[in-house]
Amino acid sequence: MLVGSTDNPSEADFLLADSTDADAFTRAVVKAGSPTTSASVRLESSTGSGTAELWFDPVANAATLKAIPTGSVLRLYGRTNAGLTIDQNGDVTADGVICADNVACVSDARLKQDVQPLGHALDRLLALRGVSFEWRDATRRAEDGPQIGMIAQEVERVFPGWVRERADGVKMVAYNGFEGLTVEAIRELRETGDARLDALARDVERLAASVDALERENARLRAGLGGCSLVLTACA
Repeated sequence: MLVGSTDNPSEADFLLADSTDADAFTRAVVKAGSPTTSASVRLESSTGSGTAELWFDPVANAATLKAIPTGSVLRLYGRTNAGLTIDQNGDVTADGVICADNVACVSDARLKQDVQPLGHALDRLLALRGVSFEWRDATRRAEDGPQIGMIAQEVERVFPGWVRERADGVKMVAYNGFEGLTVEAIRELRETGDARLDALARDVERLAASVDALERENARLRAGLGGCSLVLTACA
């Protein structure tokens, strides 16, 4: 390992060379910080391009670890080479279970436009299919045994925006909007149920009125028959 300096006096240069290949090495540039500037460690390849950088911003009070090359990913692995992978767009893939007390999604009205009500939510929800299944490779999943969920290819036919595809072609489902769809589907069910209840109530009212009218007619006929009985008795 060679240790040197750069043109910047606040930087130290560490060169890790391959003893079998003089052209192969990894360079680490350590930069000192100040109360207003970031301290950093930058890794570079033998081609001179940056590969990764770790820095601390004292103003923002934030530490950042970044993968530099275009299209590269940042991996945070545990002992079994399983963990988190972050791509250049910020999408995170986890090999295990993510546990949190709560998860919040940005939903501020000030950030949205062209807001429209959802139509036919119940029909669209019922177009999805819930299934039980087991993972083919249980060793790469957080849980084995029977699972419950949906099939990405089937979801994609109904809600293409819910399905994403990894670099290796594996499809993933992000249920963004499922809550809103479910709320509107329940609303449609309630509105349909309320309309049917109102129709039944009107039918009951009509039947009650008909029964009342029949009872009055029956009473009138009974009264008429009573008069006839009196006449017949007097004639006898």
